[in-house]
Amino acid sequence: VSDVVERVMIQFGAADPSNYTTQTFNQLLSTDAGCEIEVILGAGFSHEDSFKRVLAAHPKAADSITVAQDVSNVAQRMTNADVVVTSPGLSMFESLLTKTPVIAIYQNDLQEIYHGYEFVHGPEQLDNINYHIQETYARFEEMTADLKLDMHKGRQQLIDLIEAQCQ
Repeated sequence: VSDVVERVMIQFGAADPSNYTTQTFNQLLSTDAGCEIEVILGAGFSHEDSFKRVLAAHPKAADSITVAQDVSNVAQRMTNADVVVTSPGLSMFESLLTKTPVIAIYQNDLQEIYHGYEFVHGPEQLDNINYHIQETYARFEEMTADLKLDMHKGRQQLIDLIEAQCQ
C-alpha cells in the first residue's frame, strides 16, 4: 500500500443536483493533485456543459482521467480507487463496505445527519478536497474504527445507524 493517493473516484449519485462532481473534479485538476481520476456520472446528471468546460480547460490531464456514465458496477470500481469522493448515501455505504476510504460531502439536510463522522463534510470543504483526500487516506482505519457494518445484517445496521444519527 502506497502512502500516496494514486487513484480518486468521484461519484455523487444519479443526479448530483448540487453539481459537486464538477466542483470536485475542477478542484483536483486546478491544484494538480497528481493522481488518476475516475468520474462516474449518474443517469440523471444534468451538468454536462460545466463538466465538459472543466475537462477542456485541463487538456494535459486527459491521460489520467476516466469518465463513465450510468454504470452498474460502482462498488467494483470503488475497490480500484484509493479514495472515493461521494455524498452520504448508498455510494458512501458501498465504499465503507468495500473498505475503500471515502469522503462524503452532504448535499441536503437529510445527508447532513452524518456530519459527525470525520469523513463527512459540508460543501464548504470542497475547496480543501485535496487535504481531505490525503487525510482520509492516511487515517481511514482510525476514522472508521467505531463503525460496525456487517454485510449480512446490512439493512438493519443501516436503519440503526440512521436512527442513531436522528436522535
